[in-house]
This record gives sequence, structure tokens and C-alpha cells, in this order.
Amino acid sequence: MCYFMTVAVPAETPEHQLRALLQEHGKTFESLRDSVAVSNLFDDPVHYGSTTRDHCDCGTVVGSRARAEGQPDPTEQEREIEKQIRKYKRKGWRDGRSQEWACRRRQTMSAANEAARKNALIAADAWVQLLRALAGLSADGRVWLLLHSYSGDLNQEHVQLRRRQTVQIADATPELILCVEEDVLYEFRRRRNG
Repeated sequence: MCYFMTVAVPAETPEHQLRALLQEHGKTFESLRDSVAVSNLFDDPVHYGSTTRDHCDCGTVVGSRARAEGQPDPTEQEREIEKQIRKYKRKGWRDGRSQEWACRRRQTMSAANEAARKNALIAADAWVQLLRALAGLSADGRVWLLLHSYSGDLNQEHVQLRRRQTVQIADATPELILCVEEDVLYEFRRRRNG
């Protein structure tokens, strides 16, 4: 099973513009117009496809917080430090030396955790910018995003949605992207004037 990110835009959007925009953002567009999911997910005609450039999107920042991926467990980290302290004490380290090591280790872990958090926010912000640009391609300003773990052929997989969620594109944030839930169809849309 692998994660794949799929997007959809209204069918009136020229597909060559969609492809060009995705390419500008480091993505690709593999059309899934014949997918069994299209008729189940969308009432209106859409361009629906995978944005995956590599083999799959496993490890994507999209939804990583909801899946608790890339999130170090502080309790587990502390257990590892305590385990190492016991090892050092058996080797004859004095308390001061092992506590000094533990302090440096915690600082290193904290810095690494902060760097990982910042990198995730940067990658999530790139998704926000992509979704905003995609929404700008169509007259009605809609774009859909779906994270799904596929067990086989993307065209043959039946996607059972947990729910649909509408988000104003202006309200899309990196934090929202990090918290995207699997099998929830997110519809991002521009606010209508008037």
C-alpha cells in the first residue's frame, strides 16, 4: 500500500495549463480520468489525477501530523537518553559527566526536532501555494485534494470517503496541510464576491 496525492480541477481548466502549473511546482499530472473514483467523488466533470513525481507519495508532508509521521515521540526520546545514561554509568561514568552528555543530547534532539518541524512547514507551505495557484486556473476557483493509501492500480481503486470538507482557499495554511486526513476530500475554493 502506498500513499498518493490526487488533485482535481473543474474540466473547463485547460489540461496543458494544469500540467504546466504542476510542473512549475515540482509535481506532475498523471490523469486518472478513467478512474472508478471519478464518478464516485465528483458530480461535475473534472480533470482528476495524481501529482506524484516519484514511485509514490509515502512520506509526504501532506497529512503527516494526522498520521503522526515524522513526529518524534518525546517520551521515547527520553527513554533512549535514560537507557544510554545507565549504559554509561555501567562503564564507570560519573553522574556529572553522564548528565552533561544527556543535556547536550537533549539540546541536539531539540534542535533536530525544530529543524524537522520548520522543514515540514516549508514543504506544507509549498502545497498551500500550489493549491492557491490551481484555484486560480478555473473560473469558479475550485480545487480538490485527496490523500489516499492505494493498494493497487490507481485507476481501479474504489475510494471510500470518510467525509468531504470545504475550505476557503484564503484559510489554507501549512498547519492545515500537515493535518489533512486520509480519505477526506478537501475542496478548496475562492470566496465568491457579492
